[in-house]
Amino acid sequence: ERKAKCDDGFRARPNLGCLHLTDHLNQALLDNNEARNFLSALANAASDATSPVPVVVTASVFGGTGASLIPVAKGCVEEALGQTNGSMVDVDRLQWSAVKMLPHYQPKHRKKSVDPDRFLLDTASALQFYSKVYRTQESEMYDGVYVVGSDRPGRNRVEPHLGSEDQANPSYVEEMLAGLAMLDAANR
Repeated sequence: ERKAKCDDGFRARPNLGCLHLTDHLNQALLDNNEARNFLSALANAASDATSPVPVVVTASVFGGTGASLIPVAKGCVEEALGQTNGSMVDVDRLQWSAVKMLPHYQPKHRKKSVDPDRFLLDTASALQFYSKVYRTQESEMYDGVYVVGSDRPGRNRVEPHLGSEDQANPSYVEEMLAGLAMLDAANR
């Protein structure tokens, strides 16, 4: 783990990715104009709301980078809200949901360190990691969790591009279902 290069993602190591993503998100939420605009809009929504404000985090849980995001996103956003808006934001008004994407596609061919035969094992490891994180840090828990995947991920084949902007997967029905889960979370 100490020597692992993360240039193309955290590859089934959400424990390592959480450390890096926490630092990155904490910095980006304070330094990036678009992130500050998001925080401002979220703070305004929370202060004007008479009912809970839905916030949904979605990511895959069968790799490393997306799996690393789920445990840290809520805490990073709430911490940034506190730093930028002080105690003016009632974070208890935010209703957090997570949409966890299980394997729903496979690479057309193997690449170094991308082994589709490990997707289910990596998913199980990520979910086990989450259960330990959620049991020990109540502030990191989500109010609602949706899990979307496929029982036949091999029917959806993609061309893998490790850690690259060239990764342009087509849309799959599972992603539409994740979008519907977000709408459901917003309506609860």
